[in-house]
Amino acid sequence: MKYTAKAISKLQNLLERTYEAEKGFKSASENTANVFLAKYFERKSIERCNFGEELNKEMKLFDIELGKVLELEVAIHRAWLDMKELFELQDGAEMLEKVLQAEKAAIEEYKEILHEASLPFVTHTILLKQKEAIETDLRTIKSLDDLK
Repeated sequence: MKYTAKAISKLQNLLERTYEAEKGFKSASENTANVFLAKYFERKSIERCNFGEELNKEMKLFDIELGKVLELEVAIHRAWLDMKELFELQDGAEMLEKVLQAEKAAIEEYKEILHEASLPFVTHTILLKQKEAIETDLRTIKSLDDLK
């Protein structure tokens, strides 16, 4: 099975967002004094790095051009700076609120690609697993938020 042009575009966007999230979580882990949150954000950064590597590897198996590398790097760097701004000098509650928003947006992006794009079974399975991991963490974040 081959990817459609629409699926390729959506996968490229998802890959970019995944790397943006990785950098954002890394920045958040470095900019909080709360040890629990720092470890949580560090784990999320590693998770998103793994998601990106997994998706990138899958796309390469199907010989998908990943677009213009320079443009992707510029977009990722710009997004990283934006994410860094969001997380700098904020307290734990504000950080959790930003994460809630970002994770909800990520879930919607996964749902969109899973429902609209024609994907090979293995790719669909990878994306579904990643979406479910984000949903699980979203429930965790919500439970932490409820503890306030």
